[in-house]
Amino acid sequence: YELCPTPFRVIWEDSLCFTFRMAYLQLVRCKSIYNTDGFHQITPSSFEDFDAVGSERVVANPAKFFRDHGRDFYVCCADFQQGSLVLIRPKEGIQIKKSAFFYQALRRHATEVLVLPFADLAAVAAEVADDVSHITTVFVYHTTRCGSTLLAKALEATGLVHGVSEPDIHLTFLQYLQSQPGVQGEDLKMLTDVIGHSNTLFNFTLFQQDPTRTAVCYKTRAEAIPLAELLQKGTPEAKTIFLYRDLAERMDSTIHVLMGSYWKYWLLTALRLDILMDKVIPAADVAMVD
Repeated sequence: YELCPTPFRVIWEDSLCFTFRMAYLQLVRCKSIYNTDGFHQITPSSFEDFDAVGSERVVANPAKFFRDHGRDFYVCCADFQQGSLVLIRPKEGIQIKKSAFFYQALRRHATEVLVLPFADLAAVAAEVADDVSHITTVFVYHTTRCGSTLLAKALEATGLVHGVSEPDIHLTFLQYLQSQPGVQGEDLKMLTDVIGHSNTLFNFTLFQQDPTRTAVCYKTRAEAIPLAELLQKGTPEAKTIFLYRDLAERMDSTIHVLMGSYWKYWLLTALRLDILMDKVIPAADVAMVD
């Protein structure tokens, strides 16, 4: 890749100076807290999850760089404060797709980030769009504890589909949408464009790793259900699967996973200790119940 001596692009137009952040690479390591168990593991990914190792290396031609090295970088999250898409290169030999929670494995094993300003995404996506134009994108939305992980793994096992279980990129779109209620106009167009471009980049990474597979199944995180309509606008050719389960069976399954025993849960409620359940049930699952 071509290195540029400054991390900013400066453009003069009609005596006015415009400064833009450029794409860059940086070696990183995951913050130590994510190497320990706890509910912090379910928090959405962000650039703040990593500690920098060394200095930034600016990429002067991000489209060419992604063409040459895109197979190594997975789309991780969108940083709307910085106006950038964050991609992660995991450690060598780590099979990220085999994880039941893609976002946790990608965060834990991150070794380098590629940060692409939104202003560069259209050019980068256009560079590789023809390569993945035949790829079918499938989004799986679900209510948790309903067999969605099994479905993603089963599709992966066919050898025809890339199965990606719970990437975080979609949840960062939802976070932005919730922080900007009633978003419309240019902001809405920007969001749908970023959704479409990020999907193209993600598909390209997977296609480069195994070009024999002609579909990508993204099992979203459960909280992403409200984003379904917007994801469809950003990727109009995508297919949709919605999985759900009887409420009572879903709750029994959730309790079994979190508590290890239904009778333990029964005892807690009988002794009125269930007021402490907000410390047991992750906030994400509570949100789904609400």
